[in-house]
Amino acid sequence: MATPQSKAKNINFLVLMINYDTAIWQMISG
Repeated sequence: MATPQSKAKNINFLVLMINYDTAIWQMISG
């Protein structure tokens, strides 16, 4: 059962992963 709170937590996790992915790409390409 997904509550709004857990949904927000999932979105925050997704944003965190995207930021982490971007940081890695910058390290690789830079």
